[in-house]
Amino acid sequence: MLEADGRFPIEAVREQIGRRLHRLPRFRQFLYTPRRGLGWPLWVDARPSTSPITSGWSRATSPPARAQLLVGCGELRRRRLDRSRPLWEMWFLPGLTDARAVLFIKVHHAVADGVAGVAAFGLCQRRRACSGPATMDTSPGPPGRQLFDDNMRRRIQGWVSGLPFEADA
Repeated sequence: MLEADGRFPIEAVREQIGRRLHRLPRFRQFLYTPRRGLGWPLWVDARPSTSPITSGWSRATSPPARAQLLVGCGELRRRRLDRSRPLWEMWFLPGLTDARAVLFIKVHHAVADGVAGVAAFGLCQRRRACSGPATMDTSPGPPGRQLFDDNMRRRIQGWVSGLPFEADA
């Protein structure tokens, strides 16, 4: 998995996985919280530059022992996910024998739970050729006016549905 000079090909991995993100919409979105009065949090497409895929140690450092890899994974597990980015992270930690790397994936349960979580591992498969766009279409979040109108419509519907009514005789 490592290149001949011992470096991890992180850019090639980001591109390959990026070609598959169209299959998992929540993996390319983040949870946006609008200003007060504009409604509840909603999923919004993230900019492609906010890739949650990272490589660990550089080739300049000596490969860590297995125990150090486990400690590193424990530290990554305890870190909070950045809410301004998609709620998942993927870390490649070189250091195993035979030029292999550890893959550490952290996914918030709001993004993938159960079957969707298992589907996330399909992002990493090397066997099948990638089909789909190399880049994603991203749109900014809905405008404030649209959020406000939607929030007001929900509140009025909730209020009206709570009013008592008389049945026709």
